[in-house]
Amino acid sequence: MKISQIKLLLGSLAIVLGLEKSPIHQTNDFKDIFDDQYNDERAYENANSLPKSKAQEVKSLNLGENVKDYQKTIKVPLENYYNIQYFAKLYIGSNLIPISVIFDTGSSSLWISAADCIGCPHLADLYNQSQSFTYFKETSVSDHISYGAGEVYGYNSTDVICLSNSKNNFCMNEVKFKLVTEARDFHGLQADGVLGLSPKNFENSVDNLISQLVDGGLIERRMFSMIIGASDENPHILFGGYNMRYAKEGEQLRWHNLVNNNFWTVNMSSATISDQALNKISNSAIVDSGSSYILLPEGDFQVFTKIISKDRSCYFDALGTKVYVCKCWMENYKDFPDIDIVIDDQKYVIPSSSYVQKSGFTCFIKVVPQNQMFSNYWILGDIFIQNYYSVFDIDNQRVGLARSNHVDNHWNWKLYAYLISYSLIGAGLTSLLYQYIQERKLKQREKIERQQLEQIKLSESDEFSFEDEV
Repeated sequence: MKISQIKLLLGSLAIVLGLEKSPIHQTNDFKDIFDDQYNDERAYENANSLPKSKAQEVKSLNLGENVKDYQKTIKVPLENYYNIQYFAKLYIGSNLIPISVIFDTGSSSLWISAADCIGCPHLADLYNQSQSFTYFKETSVSDHISYGAGEVYGYNSTDVICLSNSKNNFCMNEVKFKLVTEARDFHGLQADGVLGLSPKNFENSVDNLISQLVDGGLIERRMFSMIIGASDENPHILFGGYNMRYAKEGEQLRWHNLVNNNFWTVNMSSATISDQALNKISNSAIVDSGSSYILLPEGDFQVFTKIISKDRSCYFDALGTKVYVCKCWMENYKDFPDIDIVIDDQKYVIPSSSYVQKSGFTCFIKVVPQNQMFSNYWILGDIFIQNYYSVFDIDNQRVGLARSNHVDNHWNWKLYAYLISYSLIGAGLTSLLYQYIQERKLKQREKIERQQLEQIKLSESDEFSFEDEV
């Protein structure tokens, strides 16, 4: 849409709403229409008071998309890996090599695998720093980033990093990152790096990247928002702002100030399931896009499993993934209770359709215990963010939440019978170590167990025959 068309639409809207008193092209006229969070909430609120036909006409304008000359944002698509990992492309170096990275609100560092990295996944094109004339190695001594289980080793470095390889490629010079030459215990990671998005300005943190986006005039605010799991929108991250079109109609953002600015930590005043209290240990929760599941302190997890296992046969997965499973038989996920949490004074619901995945006669529970550092915190991972459009405001140290357009449609996907993921929490809160079991592997194990059982039976049969002979 051309700018002239945008102005015409905005002018028409202002007249309808009774807001237009001066030419619409002036910047302050945008502020008259949009509230101080530079989105279309106020317009939607006013539209609701209009006749239905006019209200629909106003809402169809998608104002948040149409004012990009005022609200500068950058939309980066995310790739969805079975609802358990979300990653995107960064383009690095003078030759713009595409690298897949996890966008992780639970950690602070940006790291990228080197072409000769030992133990790295190497799933995308490889970044060879020697082929980039803009690369600079800041230190000659390797250091490391430790996670709950696993760590990476590498050198502090800088290079050109772009968010796109299109005509408007949104490039930043001398972005700090760690060039990783060795990774340990990162099996199952579907990316070649991690882009940390925590609010604290750590050394080598993404604050460097976001600040450069602001300084370069590419975005106006140190803010980003995430939508994942929506049925009519591809998952993406929006740098520079948010757009209420990704929230359910009639929803407004509810803002929560951070209680710990190391992470996106909010005050969780209560948590219940089947009207029974869960949060016996902590009153804090961390919104973490790098964790696939909901992670609970051990004490809360014991209460949780006691409740959901009532009248069910439930147990930990025998293969050591720490995933809790229940026999479902003819049940489906709707037979499990929802989880209700209250952040400040606002209630949020995690439906059972989000935390239970049914496969055959087994239900996998995507709520897991965490025994790592910061174990007193609840970790609200992708399961939570799939249900709530999440806005992360670095400048004002707060998180905004609104029910998303998410429709729980992953049941229609072709499921791997035993596809399981588990995120371990550590110093950076998210190790992104995903352990999954494929059906083929499970069948192989069952085959071995059958063979062992047959050998035992054969051994017993031989023993009885010997005794008979004697």
